[in-house]
Amino acid sequence: MSQDTRSLIKIVLVLELILLVAGMFFIKNHLSYALGILLGTAVSAARLVLLERALNKSVDMSPTDAQNYTRLQYGLRMIGILAIAFAAIKLPFINVWAFVIGLLPVQPAVYIYGFMNRRKKGSDAAQ
Repeated sequence: MSQDTRSLIKIVLVLELILLVAGMFFIKNHLSYALGILLGTAVSAARLVLLERALNKSVDMSPTDAQNYTRLQYGLRMIGILAIAFAAIKLPFINVWAFVIGLLPVQPAVYIYGFMNRRKKGSDAAQ
């Protein structure tokens, strides 16, 4: 796993922790909410790792093969998320909305990571 993916996962974890603490003020069943956030966090981290692996593997392929491979991997990731979401819906001790909330911080994490890298590169160039 690359340093970029590790950093993204750390940012996702921080965002998830913020969402967990904030949600505790509004949700009555804390355990159900925490399990939903935890499951969503695990799926988000797995998505990042699987995406990195798919992209690294597709770089060495021809353009057509790479496109087909990344489409297949995307489809498999979505099927996995749907299967886990279905399990979260069926399990009474997991808050489904918390699971969905756990899936959301990946996009903000990418923006935050890009902002932090741009700032870091700017400070390195100034030295």
